[in-house]
Amino acid sequence: MLLERQVGDVRLERGSVVHLPSGTRFRHEIGVRMLLAYPSDLCFKRRTTGYTALYRFRKWLSRVGALVRVQPAGGATSFYRLGCQLPSDLRIEGSADEP
Repeated sequence: MLLERQVGDVRLERGSVVHLPSGTRFRHEIGVRMLLAYPSDLCFKRRTTGYTALYRFRKWLSRVGALVRVQPAGGATSFYRLGCQLPSDLRIEGSADEP
């Protein structure tokens, strides 16, 4: 595959974002751009088609129950990034809280 990217439980696959547990797809370039930019921020100005698509992507992530969320990059800016919300019972190897 030419472009591969996975963040949490979503993956880039054939030009769309796929929620792995459900198999549901989000088919818009904004979702693809957010995954490719991870962990960097992207700028979306309000009242633009990009911002509207970002809003739809955010709602889709919530609707499918993804661990990944669209988060503001701080303050009252137009910058957003993907963040992954891990369940409390999930441990990551090599994390600081590991005994």
